[in-house]
Parts: sequence; structure tokens; C-alpha cells
Amino acid sequence: MRGFAMKASEHRPKQRHHYGIWIDGSRAIICARDGRGSISTEEVRSGVEPHPRYAGEGTDKTGLFQHTLDHQKSRQGHLAQEMRIFLRRVAERLHDPSHVTLMGPGDARFELQKELERRKDFKELLLVNKAADKMTMEEFVRLVELDHVV
Repeated sequence: MRGFAMKASEHRPKQRHHYGIWIDGSRAIICARDGRGSISTEEVRSGVEPHPRYAGEGTDKTGLFQHTLDHQKSRQGHLAQEMRIFLRRVAERLHDPSHVTLMGPGDARFELQKELERRKDFKELLLVNKAADKMTMEEFVRLVELDHVV
């Protein structure tokens, strides 16, 4: 009895990636290392403005019957929505991750961690969250190459 021949791609294990992500509110640097050890990088800009100015919202105004119109809640809502969109864009860049190290100076890395934990396709993902100061892409890639991140 003869066995079935398999294509070369069928008996090769699926290649999983290790990711290092440095993130803050304005950008994310994604550094991926595949099973062969090759490293690729990508920078994603958020487009989130820390204090956006919308037409007609220069100051708080007093409306009809002396009711103060506070635009702070509206601005915070816009910022939160823009940040959620940014975090989704970063998460969509991860293809078949097995390990992700999140680094950065502020809350964006915790928000990205929550976004990744919510996704069903990342349930088996090993996540590490580390505080880090601002750094350039070259500095971050050097950390990845030295194996301090992924």
C-alpha cells in the first residue's frame, strides 16, 4: 500500500512570528522576527492630536438659560475613538504571532494589550508588557537584534 505524497508546504510547520512593539500616543514601531531570524520593521503613525481644535469649539459658551456648554467631554470622546482606531490598526499588522513584547512610556501599551487580549485569534498569545522611555526605530531594532525584546 502506497502512502499519500504531501506537498512541501503541507508538512512544514506554520511559521510563527515574535513581535516587539514600542508604542506611545503618536506612533508605534513594530519589529517582527520570523522563524528564520530575519527582522522586519514598520512604523504606524496614529494621527491622534493631543488637543484637537474643532471649528466653533474655541471656548466654553453659555447657552440658553445660562447653561454652560462644556466641550471637554466631546473632545475626550473624539480622542478615545481615534486612539481605538489606531490600536486596531496596530493589532491588524500582527500576522500569526506567538509572542509579543509591548514597550512604551505611557498608557498606550496597556490599551494595546487590552485590544490584543480581546481578539479571539490571539488567545494563545504570550504577551509581555515593559515600561520604556522614548526611543528611535534604530534603537528599538538594535534591542530586538540583541534579543532583549523578542
